Amino acid sequence: MGGASCLGSDSGAAMALMAAGDEHSRAICQQVLSIEPGAMPSGARVFPCSVELFDGKTVDCVYVLSSADFRRLGLDEVSGGGDTRWIKPEAVRSVKESPSRLPANFARELSRAGESGMGYWAFTVTFSWWRRREYVQPFIDFIEYPRGLGPADVRSVKPHQGKRDLSSVSSLDVRWCAFDFPMEVASPSNSVTELTIPAGTPVYLGAPASPMAASLVQSLADIVAPIPAVVEAHVPQCWAPSAMNAASQILVVVLDQERPAASESERHIREAVASVCAYGQHLDIWFVRPDHFFLDAIRRAGCRIK
Repeated sequence: MGGASCLGSDSGAAMALMAAGDEHSRAICQQVLSIEPGAMPSGARVFPCSVELFDGKTVDCVYVLSSADFRRLGLDEVSGGGDTRWIKPEAVRSVKESPSRLPANFARELSRAGESGMGYWAFTVTFSWWRRREYVQPFIDFIEYPRGLGPADVRSVKPHQGKRDLSSVSSLDVRWCAFDFPMEVASPSNSVTELTIPAGTPVYLGAPASPMAASLVQSLADIVAPIPAVVEAHVPQCWAPSAMNAASQILVVVLDQERPAASESERHIREAVASVCAYGQHLDIWFVRPDHFFLDAIRRAGCRIK
């Protein structure tokens, strides 16, 4: 009743304003979808953008994301209290890809390599004409480019290489903005799940009739190959009736829990796999010990990638 009386004789104007707002949101959504998502280790779809505001200002180095991912990442409290790292969505006129963005393929390479320390990445970027620069920063989708250079000039990245002193620490001011986008912008939930199979559960293993894309298999191999704690890895077809909804190809990681940093390696694998899975794709990871009962059957499937 209160809502109806608020509209009063201006209901037509109010509805027109709402429609204009919806149209603007759709336009922003289309602009965002034209940008390749970033390499957030959590698997959330964030879009590294440059944002134009209605007041005429342009703000570079903004992570745009959906409200669904905003809640998924537990960022509600961070955005309160006048935190200047957050831009109100209603202030945004348009978005485009940030000119300070590290190209997505190189950012994914850093993401797969994992953090260099607690909460930061240290890496070296090689540009055209063999120019190099070292970086230390808590994000990997934006970098401060040397004068006259940009994303098209990046030739390679070297994770964990370079000085880690104040001269290398990024001075970029990274901000965030969350929109009520439709589901195609949000990350699929639980795109990567750790498979737990209770003792005594029947497990059926074999070669997949319809294998996953060769590019994904190669990405998974690239993730596990450099990790010392990973003894071997496989991508067989698996069906465990009490633990899975349907038969599917999974990633089996044989992990030596006695090796240093084994638990950290496990976390890194989960995050790295989430970063290479396509939107809407689901992949189970099964971590097993080198003496696991099913290891011989896993090997017989003939799907070893390490």
